[in-house]
Amino acid sequence: MAKIVNLKNVCPEEITKLERHHYETTTKERILGVALATAGQTSSVAIDTFYDAYYNSYVAYERAKQEFFDKYIASHVEDPHSSWEINFVTGDLTLYD
Repeated sequence: MAKIVNLKNVCPEEITKLERHHYETTTKERILGVALATAGQTSSVAIDTFYDAYYNSYVAYERAKQEFFDKYIASHVEDPHSSWEINFVTGDLTLYD
């Protein structure tokens, strides 16, 4: 069963911040996937450097998600391990049991 809570008017700046982290991380992840799939031996240094940038982005995104959860979601769930997703356009937070 899912529960939907609209946070658009509660924390619009935080939703935008989380969206920015999400898109930065997923974009780097896609680029890294293509680079790894098409890389030759000579490009390993470039891939290693880009992986570091991706990893830092991923860590920042995970921190932002945890902060968002702690500040805006934790009060709406009984289980702290509940899964959730947010629609960046509408601000709808969907909580799953």
